[in-house]
Amino acid sequence: MADHGFCKHAVTLGLHIIHAPPSAQDKPIQTRKTEPDDFGKKYPNITGWIKDGWIEIGRDGHSTSLIRVLDEGGLIWEGGTRHRSFDAILQEADEAIANWIDAN
Repeated sequence: MADHGFCKHAVTLGLHIIHAPPSAQDKPIQTRKTEPDDFGKKYPNITGWIKDGWIEIGRDGHSTSLIRVLDEGGLIWEGGTRHRSFDAILQEADEAIANWIDAN
């Protein structure tokens, strides 16, 4: 029998590729219409801020604050160490961002 430059393993692999289901890359991506969520409604300044800046939540080893608001220039605001609730922390940050935007 003549050798045609490939083996039965190459044929098996080729048949597998031909008959395999399409990969996730080949499937169309379904997108959802973006609607404002409850977070965006409750904290509009935070929602807008994170497009160009960022917010760190939690202890960082350098500060005792629970939350910090930053931009490319550095720290804009940091919250206290104690709050009644996480909602109170976020509300305080949202107000601080609004005040910073007004002042700058």
